[in-house]
Amino acid sequence: VLDDAVLIKVYGLAELGAWEAEHAMLQLAKEEEIPSVQLLGQGKDSTNGFIAVGYESSPTFNDIYQRMDREAYQATLEQLGKSLRVLHNLPQKRGQWIPFQEDASPNSKLHSRRRFSKTNELIQGLENNTFLTPADRASIQTYAATIMPRAFSSRQAILHLDVHNENLLVSSQPRVVKLIDWESASIGPTELDFVHPYLNLFGEAFGGRRFHDVTSSKTKQNFLSAFERGYGTSVDWEVVALHAFLWYAELAGNSMGEGELRLAAFYARTGIAGIAYAGGPEATSTSIK
Repeated sequence: VLDDAVLIKVYGLAELGAWEAEHAMLQLAKEEEIPSVQLLGQGKDSTNGFIAVGYESSPTFNDIYQRMDREAYQATLEQLGKSLRVLHNLPQKRGQWIPFQEDASPNSKLHSRRRFSKTNELIQGLENNTFLTPADRASIQTYAATIMPRAFSSRQAILHLDVHNENLLVSSQPRVVKLIDWESASIGPTELDFVHPYLNLFGEAFGGRRFHDVTSSKTKQNFLSAFERGYGTSVDWEVVALHAFLWYAELAGNSMGEGELRLAAFYARTGIAGIAYAGGPEATSTSIK
């Protein structure tokens, strides 16, 4: 940070692809009034790139979400919907000149289609690692089969693809949610841009989390409706939840292979709860603690 007014972000040689995508998307955000930080300048040489943006005093969502009550949380989700609406409503041709890195995000179209091709294998892996009973595994496999034909059918748009609580700046006067860190941006089905916030933001109302209680069904509807109100149209949350579940099922399997049992349990528990949150089957008995 320079003089409390400018923030400089530096990229090494291996990150120059991310630098190209980031500064191009920040320029697009500036031209199209997408809520984001202000691009002040950029440059590169043979080994490094840099981007200068206006310093923001607003906190990230990660800084404040644990202090929010339901009403404030719901209002923030609505503002996030508004920010993504501006981005997704841009003509695709506005992104044709941007050097997207198609495999930069785990939720890119490339990686998402790869996971969908292994749906039954990933679900079976949760049973093999005792995160699902055989009955629950079969129930989720049957449910997934009914949802899969609708996957990848949402409209094509320019996507951020890294929407989580550390990449959101939240101002209160007026309440605006700004998107930052654009290195993973791409073009693809809009459903893919909802996967990370579904797990990371809506996840606070999943089973066992802060906003899950006797009023959880009302909270769930209020949260989803608030986002859709800001976004301006309905979202197929069952498809989003299946994307999220398969991503976290893969991460759970990877973590088990690395001996990270608690992390694997977190991924499995969250992915399974996400299926239930969208109206799918609830796991009745697992080893997840």
